[in-house]
Amino acid sequence: MLAMVLFNSPERRSSPQFAGCINPATFRWLVHGDSYGLLSKQEDNTACLELCGNERFSYSYFLPRTSQCYCSKTESIQPDQIESGCDILGGCNPCQAIVTYLRSSLAFTSCYSLLSGKPFLDFETKTLDSCLSICSTDIYDKEVVGVQSNRGTEGKWSWKCACYSGRNQGAYKEKYKVNCGKESTWRFEVLRENLRIQ
Repeated sequence: MLAMVLFNSPERRSSPQFAGCINPATFRWLVHGDSYGLLSKQEDNTACLELCGNERFSYSYFLPRTSQCYCSKTESIQPDQIESGCDILGGCNPCQAIVTYLRSSLAFTSCYSLLSGKPFLDFETKTLDSCLSICSTDIYDKEVVGVQSNRGTEGKWSWKCACYSGRNQGAYKEKYKVNCGKESTWRFEVLRENLRIQ
């Protein structure tokens, strides 16, 4: 029988993936509050991604209005600082800064109000990358991850993570697509390069 499984290898492919949209004030707060980052002027987001990736940073932040690019080792923004973007595919408005996680072994697909199926693991965490890392370990052999910037019952914001595995688990329907932002579910799936046929 054919089954898709993750490579159990340190050479697993990673790629830059959508990690949110933030306003200029949050961008400035980030730049002035993080003493380990790199600030520069870049022509566009692609050039920013290339610079931050080559310098081995984990996150890039690009503000098109001022052409400012900021590279960071860690995720410094809070879940409640995420803003609604301009579309369902992770596009940000021209006045917003684009946040990208540079080392994801999962591929962002789109944003939804909900995903179908029952996750075999759900939990809350302080950072987006820890959510994706936990769900993408070989132990779980997962296929889909749903991530949501969520306000808990006590009013505190966190990343709500759900790991899905198996046919039709974490599936989506077109009618549930929504703009990416707070409390929408960001759907990630395993990069095809990280799968093999057995």
